[in-house]
Amino acid sequence: MSKTVTVILCGGKINFLNLPIKSNTSNSMIPVNGKPVISWILEDLIEKGFNQAVLVHRSDDIHLKQFLTRTFCTKMKLDLLELNESPSILHSLKAGLEHSNLEGAVQVILGDTLIRDSFDIEGEYVYTHTVEDSTRWCIAESDSNGVIVNYHDKTENPGVPFEALCGYYKLNHSGDFYNLILKGIIDGKNQLSDVLKSYGSKYIVKSLPANYWYDFGNIENLLSAKRQLLQSRYFNSLFIHPVLNTITKESEFDDKLRNELKWYEDLPSELSVLSPRIIKKNEKEGRLVFTQEYYGYPTLSELFLYSDLSQEAWHGIVKKLMEIVTEFGKYSTQINNETLLEIYLNKTFERLNILFEGDQKWKELFDKETLLINGIVYKGFQRLIPQINQYAKKMIVNARLGILHGDLCFSNILFDINSQIVKLIDPRGSFGQVGIFGDQRYDMAKLRHSIHGLYDYIVSDLFEVSIDGNEIKCNIFSNEVPTAVTIDFDKQLEANGFNPDEIQFIEGLLFISMLPLHKDKPSRQQVMFAQGIVFLNEIIEKYENCN
Repeated sequence: MSKTVTVILCGGKINFLNLPIKSNTSNSMIPVNGKPVISWILEDLIEKGFNQAVLVHRSDDIHLKQFLTRTFCTKMKLDLLELNESPSILHSLKAGLEHSNLEGAVQVILGDTLIRDSFDIEGEYVYTHTVEDSTRWCIAESDSNGVIVNYHDKTENPGVPFEALCGYYKLNHSGDFYNLILKGIIDGKNQLSDVLKSYGSKYIVKSLPANYWYDFGNIENLLSAKRQLLQSRYFNSLFIHPVLNTITKESEFDDKLRNELKWYEDLPSELSVLSPRIIKKNEKEGRLVFTQEYYGYPTLSELFLYSDLSQEAWHGIVKKLMEIVTEFGKYSTQINNETLLEIYLNKTFERLNILFEGDQKWKELFDKETLLINGIVYKGFQRLIPQINQYAKKMIVNARLGILHGDLCFSNILFDINSQIVKLIDPRGSFGQVGIFGDQRYDMAKLRHSIHGLYDYIVSDLFEVSIDGNEIKCNIFSNEVPTAVTIDFDKQLEANGFNPDEIQFIEGLLFISMLPLHKDKPSRQQVMFAQGIVFLNEIIEKYENCN
């Protein structure tokens, strides 16, 4: 029996009336909790054992093509088909089927919907979901056995509820389906429902209820999907209230959660608008639980990885962040040099001891005299230690003390494109000791490790890496945006009184010290190690040449 052919349709443009998201031109590239819609769809297919697909997209959707070429085309056999115009769904299907085997079954998936139900069910079927409004959906009318007898495409129909098509179609006779599509195009038809009606007159197609359906095609359902798919990191309990837009947190890392809450509470009142408001807090079996406002804004990480924002837009975003840091700098405190050395040096070496205890191979890699990274020879970490100690002791006298977020990476910054509203989430709440103050260069290094160090690409697994002896080959699937934004970021650093070399030095230490925190992702560790070694070598070499 022939394999099931998978055709994914991503040819439509965003309808900005239904989905007012100005940072993308494709539904499939809209970010949802750290990755674009198309990633959710393709990862779900791979998990279900489908490692081959045909994806149809517009030729002008360059961002989608570049993303898929850099990522999923290396993980599965993914054939990308371009259509020159904004195609109708029938023209997209025609192109996809012409590229496929027309002898067996075909499953068609719309590129703005995720269905986590099984695709391994006998027979011919479409997935449906109960809705109240027939004018917004294509409705399947079924008999008592679940066999579809008619389709009503976005029309006013009597009675409620209705069974709306979810965007998944499993048909066993792809050749006949293709011929009906051709006939539909010749007859001037534009809707898939027209072809499904004809197909249903020859074959039995059933309606199956989808239990796990996430629709990204309009703003209401997109926000609902984001809430449902929200992935917790340190929290073993996250609840988002769908009406009040609040999020309730509880964590097994209780101290971390308490430090976070204290940061929110200690923030000066005039700055509290920069973070979600705390609604309530209480104790549950000795653990802290608190509720705060929930915002559906994208993170800067999502925008950096998956949006179509211009360099000018990123200049404005960086400028806004610098203005916030300036406001934070108006509140100062005293921190002694020993505390700064503890943060920048001692913590790094403590983390490395944890790393070495867990895997002796890391100790061998850190002890190597030289490392060959992407064809360039760098000093091994052990050889850098004397200069790292010297540079750190020299650098601490220039501390910029003020309010500190403590984990100011792109994934912890919510940003609304249209209003330029910023909300800071998940603060560390400590810098040597619990509180809101610290060395602001630490926050700048966190920002730079997102922009220049490509941290968000790494934790999204957008890379390939290999290690052979002392040679590391690493390719991060970034585009031209990070290089341009880094240049602008460093200029704005200097304009705001920061030394970019000091910031890169801290950035390098961050990559080295985070290694044990990612022990469950060895490939990520390898890329982070390479980044840290390169960045530290660059600064140490520059430092030595000036002395």
